[in-house]
Amino acid sequence: MSTPVLVTTERGGVYFGYMADDTPAPVRLDLTDARVVVRWDTGGLGFLALAVQGPGGMADISPAAPSIPLYGIASIAVCTPAAATDFANA
Repeated sequence: MSTPVLVTTERGGVYFGYMADDTPAPVRLDLTDARVVVRWDTGGLGFLALAVQGPGGMADISPAAPSIPLYGIASIAVCTPAAATDFANA
């Protein structure tokens, strides 16, 4: 089963998607139904607010790609079910 996650990279990228296996992290992580968080304003709450609340009008989100490999993983935050639903509707 895939887990909805918010991922940051060493180069400052922020991504939402579904992770099946984190074994290759932090070198590589494969996401499915992956979206780039292009810009966000969480009112000073930081990017983890996206993992809890979802983008909910406070972020610009790219269309979903079927899959993407990410390299240089800095963090992996598991998203709440409500945040995952909100990303799916972004």
